[in-house]
Amino acid sequence: MLSFHFTFPFPPTFAANMRIAVNARFLVAGELEGYGYFTREVFFRLAQMHPEHQFIFLFDRELPDTLKLPVNVIAVVVKPAARHALSFRWWFDVKVPIALRKY
Repeated sequence: MLSFHFTFPFPPTFAANMRIAVNARFLVAGELEGYGYFTREVFFRLAQMHPEHQFIFLFDRELPDTLKLPVNVIAVVVKPAARHALSFRWWFDVKVPIALRKY
C-alpha cells in the first residue's frame, strides 16, 4: 500500500485573505451553457464556503439583473466586450491585466 504525504510549503497564514480573480464572461443572463454553469456552480460555492477570501469576477458586459453574487464577490466590468478573435486578444492581453493591477 502506497502512502503519500504532502506538506504545504508555506505557513498556514499565507493562504488567509486571498484575492481570487475569476473570468466570469460566460455568466450571461438566459444563455448559460457549459462554461457558464461550471463557473457559476464552482465559484459561487467557493465564495460561499470561504467568506474570508475576496473574489473578483471579471465581466466583459453589464451584469445580469438575475445574478445574485455572494457578499465577498466584487463584480468588475472590463470593457470592451470580447466577441471575436481580435477582441479576445485585446481583452485578455491588455484590459484584464490593467483591471487586475487595479484590484
